[in-house]
Amino acid sequence: MPSGPLARTSQFSITIAGFRDPEKEIFGNTSVSVQNVASSQRYQDPQSMVLSEYKKNSVTASYRRVGENLNMYQIRGAGSFNLPSGYMSVRGNIYTLNGQGEPVITNTYVTYRNVNNEYTIGNISKMMEMSMFGRGAEYAWNSSAKDKKVEVGFVDQTFSLIEKHAFCNTATVFMPGEQ
Repeated sequence: MPSGPLARTSQFSITIAGFRDPEKEIFGNTSVSVQNVASSQRYQDPQSMVLSEYKKNSVTASYRRVGENLNMYQIRGAGSFNLPSGYMSVRGNIYTLNGQGEPVITNTYVTYRNVNNEYTIGNISKMMEMSMFGRGAEYAWNSSAKDKKVEVGFVDQTFSLIEKHAFCNTATVFMPGEQ
């Protein structure tokens, strides 16, 4: 725990850097924002993030108390990493309220990209003639010149990724093409 003046501030940052021996070459760094939410202080989100503004390669865990008996726990994050062939991106938003049986998982997916191919599984969001969102899978192919694109996928229009009642609402298959 911080002591003295640092413990009385509402928020402070810790910067962490990684060095390689023997030249002390920096191979990575990150910053951690610590918030001291004591009863006499007011919480202020330094980034004021909304769901569409994920930071790359980050994870945020939060706890909120609304009123006297509603507690919300949330974990969200995004990241990507290179693979021997292509790269993978991951994004997630998981939250639960006290007394709720199962968590709600939204805006959560895994995407693998390799040359002209892209595969996504998880929550899919498509804006076409009709808005489609929910859990599903998608494949996309882009031409080498990036002037043509073909997508194919399906969406079970269910809000949460782990909803128990699969395909009870509306399921949609899509295949738009661009030229």
